[in-house]
Amino acid sequence: MVKSAILEEVIAFCLPQHLKALTKQGYTCYLPSELATLLIKQPQPEDLKKTHETKKIFEGRLVLQ
Repeated sequence: MVKSAILEEVIAFCLPQHLKALTKQGYTCYLPSELATLLIKQPQPEDLKKTHETKKIFEGRLVLQ
């Protein structure tokens, strides 16, 4: 888990088998493939915030194009 200065909250980087448990604990979780996408795309802070909020609302997976 990491406290994100940009997102101003704690987020979790986890493997798929831990996703459900961490989500139940209230964390927004990023899987390895999502972390890789973020590292490759390097979104601007505002875009990262929007993407994160959408992920939280829909409890979904991150898709950046």
